[in-house]
Order: sequence, then structure tokens, then C-alpha cells
Amino acid sequence: MVCFGPKVFLVRLFGAPSWYHNVIQFRLKSVSVTPAPAQWTVTTITKRWYHQPHPPDTVSPPGKLKRYLVDNCVRFAESYERFLEKRYPKVFEVYRMFKVGIRDFIADTRMYYNVTTELWTGKSLNCFSRKELEIYKQYPKDVWKVSPTLIISALPFANYVVFPIAYMYPKWFLSPHFWSDKHKEMIWGEILAKRMNHCSPVIYYLGSQCRHMDEENPLKEKLQLAISKLKQTHQLTVDEILTLKPLFEDYPCHINKISIAYLRQLAMCNGLSMRRSKLVDDTLLLHYIDLAMGREGIENLSSQDLAKACYDRFLNPVGVPHKEQLSHLCQWLEISKEVDENSLSLLLHLPVFLSYNQPMDFVTKLDIIVQFF
Repeated sequence: MVCFGPKVFLVRLFGAPSWYHNVIQFRLKSVSVTPAPAQWTVTTITKRWYHQPHPPDTVSPPGKLKRYLVDNCVRFAESYERFLEKRYPKVFEVYRMFKVGIRDFIADTRMYYNVTTELWTGKSLNCFSRKELEIYKQYPKDVWKVSPTLIISALPFANYVVFPIAYMYPKWFLSPHFWSDKHKEMIWGEILAKRMNHCSPVIYYLGSQCRHMDEENPLKEKLQLAISKLKQTHQLTVDEILTLKPLFEDYPCHINKISIAYLRQLAMCNGLSMRRSKLVDDTLLLHYIDLAMGREGIENLSSQDLAKACYDRFLNPVGVPHKEQLSHLCQWLEISKEVDENSLSLLLHLPVFLSYNQPMDFVTKLDIIVQFF
């Protein structure tokens, strides 16, 4: 502060930011005072800042008090969560089910968006992993099922009504992301039992197609023998199934050569769309999932992924040893590897050829019917 009689000349230097050099240069031209009336001459002050090329990190670690408070809050939340789990196990089970379900649903949403975006850019289905293709196949069904529940639960106080109802009827209001292991076993087993009811009509229509074949066709006798073994509850071997492959590349069993009634039974047996064009797309996607599973190795599947793969390929894994589950998938993948876009109909018949006469399936089917009816 510089004082000249009644007049005050104040120079205030504001602090520079911490990431600048406080290098300041002043140039004072002149300061002169004349008798009354006092007059000021022009005063020039130059203040220069020099930028530092690499500013230092000014973020300091949290102090001891902050660390103490945060650690205690985390420990309190964990202990309170354990208390709720012991005191209210049923309520906590519902809470954890929806918490984990929403987390998995969001993760699948991101993966489905990434796969769809890459497909739009021209990427082939053969370039994706098994997990990505399974989500791409299943996610559209899941989002239509679970979206109404999540939207309605966002309304004020609606979650107190929606979540208990959804928990009581998970098959209708929730996707598999929110199902417990018990729910998955029960619901997937029920779906598999309903799919089995369409195997007998498929065998009937297959025999009807066989009767329209020429007598000179050498594969007619082999197809008749295969149908006879199926009716006698015998399984076909992989070689016997692959021998019949030419019948599914053209008439009489190509997917575009069969009747609408035959097509509907075949689609419901596989749990796929009953529209012919959509059925072709779904079957092709299932074929690429098989190829991806073969590349990655079925021995690397988790127990939950292995069970889901068996359900999708017409084998109920409940009570089936792990080795037999792997054996069934190996046979399925061995046949699927020989299938191309022209013989997709053979892949649709695999539930009948390879899995229909599994003894465990019939026992499980009867148990489910008794349980639900």
C-alpha cells in the first residue's frame, strides 16, 4: 500500500493458481504528486504468469479421520446386511434376488447392445463367443417379460405390491436373471416337459414323409429303421443320424419342403418360433452357438451354464451325472458341426433323434406333471 497524503494508491496482488509459477514482473513507469488540487499521472503495472508444462498432482490422500469414518460406514453396512440375512431370511432372499437380477440384466443389456452394433457393421456370427450369442438369442424375450415389472415398480409405492407378486409368479413376470436355482429347475423342467409332448407328432409326420419317398431311394429303408427304433424307445447313434443328413438337405425333410402342421410341431418341440422364416433364423443362431461352444470347450462350462445348455438341447440335467451331461453335449455338437445352412432341418430333429428316449427325461416329466396337476 502506497499513501500520498489524502490519496491512497492500492496495489493488490491476487494469489496465482497452484499450477502456475508465481513469477511476477512489475514495471512502474512513474508516480508523481503535484500540489492541490492533486493530480495523478498514468501508472502501468504488468503482472505476468508463466505456465508450468506438467502441473503437479494436487489431490491429496484422505486424512485419518475421513478414512476412519469411511471404514466404519462400510463395516456397519456389512454387519447390518448379515443381521438382516439372519433375522429376516425370506425378505433378504427377495432383496438379494432382485439386486443380483437387476445387475445381471443391466450387464446383459450392454452386451446385447454391443453385439447388435457389431452385427450392423457387418461382423459375422462366427466371430462372437458363446455367451454373446446366447444373450443375443435370449435377451429380446427377457426384456419383453421383465420390462413391465420394472416400469411399474418405479411408480411411487408400487414396488411394495409389484415385487411380491413377481416373486410369487417368476415365470410370468420375471426373466431368468431374477430366478433362484429352485425356480430355474422347476420352470425349465416344466418347459422341457411341454416340449416333449410334441415329439410323438414329429415322429408321426416324419413317418408320413417317409411314405412319400421313392422306393428306389436307398435312404428310405434307413429312415424307416430309424423311426422304428424311436418307436421302440431306442436311441440313434451319431453315425446313424449323420447317414440321414441328405434327406434334410432336400425333399422330403428340408425345412422349406415340410407342411405347416409338421413345421409347427417341429418348432414347438424345439421351443422356437413357428414362423418359417423366423424358425430358420433361430435355428441358424443355435447352430452358431454350438460352434462357439465347441471352440471354447464344453469342459470349461460352469455347472449353471452346463445345465442351461442341456435344457436347451432337450436333456433334463436333474439327477444326471456330470459325465453324462458332457457326453450328451459332445454328441449334439458332433452332429451340429456337420450341419450347414442347407441342412438346418436335421438340427431341429435332434431332440427326437438324440434325446427323446432318455430315461431320465420320462421320469422327470412324470414328476413335473404330478407336481403341477
